[in-house]
Amino acid sequence: MHTNNNCISASPMKTSSLKTLAPTVSVMALMAFALPAQAEDWRGWNIHPDGYPNTVALEEFADAVAEQTDGRVTPRVYNNAVLGDQSDAIEQTRNGALDFANFNMGPMGPIVPETNVFSLPFLS
Repeated sequence: MHTNNNCISASPMKTSSLKTLAPTVSVMALMAFALPAQAEDWRGWNIHPDGYPNTVALEEFADAVAEQTDGRVTPRVYNNAVLGDQSDAIEQTRNGALDFANFNMGPMGPIVPETNVFSLPFLS
């Protein structure tokens, strides 16, 4: 935080870090509530199209999981919200139908109230 004339504002770097951290925190929060998945095939949800940075990151995550588990776990990322909108995907993750996902913070607020901090004005 920078202070200037008794005014506090978030630095651009911290704001950028918060935006990057937010999807990760949301996935971790949902996984804490999700039922354990029994299948070796993991299903992942993503609202973004192919080639979008979040999509690329999730696909790299899936590849790393498959590699680190020697193929015992095979994650598949479903892009373009083909498995439903964010609210549907959040519910599917909570119920164990999805194993991982990338959400915006807005829909997370009713489930994990602490994530509402990312929706406060003037943080972006």
